[in-house]
Amino acid sequence: HDKIYLRLGCRNDADQIQRSAIILFPSSLPMTKEEQQMLVKTWQPHVSKETIEEFLFSQCKQEISDEQKALFIGIAQANNLNPFKREIYPIPFWNTKLGKNDMQPVTAYTVYLQRAQQSGKLNGWNIVIHEDESKKVTGGKITIYRKDWDNPFEREVSWSEIVQTKKDGTVNKNWKDKPAFMTKKTLIAQGMRLCFPEDMGGM
Repeated sequence: HDKIYLRLGCRNDADQIQRSAIILFPSSLPMTKEEQQMLVKTWQPHVSKETIEEFLFSQCKQEISDEQKALFIGIAQANNLNPFKREIYPIPFWNTKLGKNDMQPVTAYTVYLQRAQQSGKLNGWNIVIHEDESKKVTGGKITIYRKDWDNPFEREVSWSEIVQTKKDGTVNKNWKDKPAFMTKKTLIAQGMRLCFPEDMGGM
């Protein structure tokens, strides 16, 4: 087993996962299309399907179906997002309408900021978190400035619209422990998608 890894230049499962990431998302590396095609043709990954799924779906592998896992990979590829680099990750949640466990692909908020910057049109942004008298987060607003727009773009959300809950209706741990941070992440994602639809449509 180790000899195979050494022959391929891979020392362990972590290296194998990294190589598998290249095959699934070759555009994440500075390679020509010809080099990408050659890599895909010649590379035979020895990492198991179970190892890849353990890495990608460690939070929800028992809660979602193989079809949902395939859908997640398809969405990542379609938007050129590499889950091995944590640019996109699956978040399990209880779907009240369907009455079963479900999975939502979530793009890292840093990706939205990077792509907005790369568009060359971003001219600044700021976020204001709203709180009540007891300092409880009630929502927030993001203001985004584009170089090619005369007026700023604004997006406002309320806590009840964005908070994520468990099957029993209680608030998820991250939202309970870090309400302001989670609200900021949501505002960045929603705001940047709406303000830069030509660069982030579908994400």
